[in-house]
Amino acid sequence: MKEFVGLPGAGGRDLAPAITFHIEKVTLGKKTVEDSENEVQRFKKVQQEYAADLEGLYYETLDKKGEATANIFKAYKNIALDDFFFKKPIQAVREERIAIDYAIDLEKEKVSAKFAAMTDPYMRERA
Repeated sequence: MKEFVGLPGAGGRDLAPAITFHIEKVTLGKKTVEDSENEVQRFKKVQQEYAADLEGLYYETLDKKGEATANIFKAYKNIALDDFFFKKPIQAVREERIAIDYAIDLEKEKVSAKFAAMTDPYMRERA
């Protein structure tokens, strides 16, 4: 049996066995698109569908586990619809005719580097 040490999310409570996983870094290659506006519209459609899925999960979890637990899906929805973050990738798609996934990955790396360079340890962990 392996023993894992860490900070508890809910001290003294468990709902299920712990699950561990290995995160592999995926590097996206630069891809270009013929129709940049179609790429932007494709992204916006997927973005709205994902937000709707998260809203459904929020209400499902709200009914079963309560607001404190369900709020994580509300936070994810806010992130998914964050115009401030997605503005630059969308602009890159339009100007450089690159695929949206590549543009988002580039912006994510820039934001992560900013957080990693912060002096506050809590904020650095957000990187």
